[in-house]
Amino acid sequence: MQNRILNAVTVFGFLVLIALPLLRFSPEPWTDLAENRTSAPLPPTPSSWAALQKYPSGFEAFFNDHFGFRNELIGSHAIFKYYVLRISPHERVLLGKNQWLFYTGNESIPDFKGEIVPDTATLAAWSDTLKQRQDWLAERGIAYRFVIAPNKQTIYPEFMPPGIVRGTTSRRQQILGYLASRGGLSPVVDAAGLMLQAKGGPILFHPLDTHWNPAGAYLGYRALMTDLLRDGKPEGRMLDIPDAQFVPSPVTAGDLTNMMGLKQGIYRAVISSEYAGPRLNCGQYALSDAAKVPPHKPADIVMDCPAGAPGTRALIFSDSMIEAMTPYLAESFGHIRITRHDLGPDELEAFVREERPTVVIEERSERRLLQSQPQQPN
Repeated sequence: MQNRILNAVTVFGFLVLIALPLLRFSPEPWTDLAENRTSAPLPPTPSSWAALQKYPSGFEAFFNDHFGFRNELIGSHAIFKYYVLRISPHERVLLGKNQWLFYTGNESIPDFKGEIVPDTATLAAWSDTLKQRQDWLAERGIAYRFVIAPNKQTIYPEFMPPGIVRGTTSRRQQILGYLASRGGLSPVVDAAGLMLQAKGGPILFHPLDTHWNPAGAYLGYRALMTDLLRDGKPEGRMLDIPDAQFVPSPVTAGDLTNMMGLKQGIYRAVISSEYAGPRLNCGQYALSDAAKVPPHKPADIVMDCPAGAPGTRALIFSDSMIEAMTPYLAESFGHIRITRHDLGPDELEAFVREERPTVVIEERSERRLLQSQPQQPN
């Protein structure tokens, strides 16, 4: 009798456990910034044989994204892999030294190891396109700069895992070397140079994120403005912010911890830097959480600043690294427009016609170099 009761309790408990995810099932759509996607929708009722064949896989994807306790199970699995097995819960996140995390997407690690060698035709296409774009804008009295925002491992290779050895050259170095061999005045601004010189001061990257922090973004901004103002032309004004205004700040989350499924407060605090200086007139800096960047293209940022250089208008094409630079850029020009737009020749002409810029700036992360070639204007 006792065994029968125990068996019945066991069966009942098992049924309850497998029923709980169904009881908490929710068809509501969601967007997950860690996974960089939205939930699979419920497929429509099939109205053809082809649609009927696809329905089971579509429904399975929908069910997998909406069953109860999904997030809790994923989080528990991530915690187990990281804290018990000491391995990364996500294939695109690399565990470095001193709790630092690194992004492995866009062939970042093979590039760091010097295993990617662009062919001459690719390098020549880059050089020709940048030169043609520079000339096209110069004919219209518009300055042009192409800013490379370095990978975190470019600035802090010492925090990479011991088994990953830095190579002799990277895509960034090969592009810069080829441009130098062609001679002439290059529009490319390599922010890594100034950042490497500044090591030893404030931390320049979020240890738990792919992005530079306010201190690193300021050096990227300063490299750009130094190059832009090198001829003494009034293309903007330079902010002068001392190191003391960037203070140590503990962080426990970033886009890389979110990718791993480790939510705010679970990861041990690591020191980054944040801006603690006087309030900026037009673009007060707030420590941004890169995890809040939506997976789709954000809306353009348009700002006018009376404190900026009079008559200057900056048109800026960028990726997500521009976010931390935005407060400084907003202070430097009378007007800015920042767009997260993949720039093609027709788009450039249309944007220039609409914005009437005095300077066009392109910013691209090092990891995205050669992912898509810049296209020349018509």
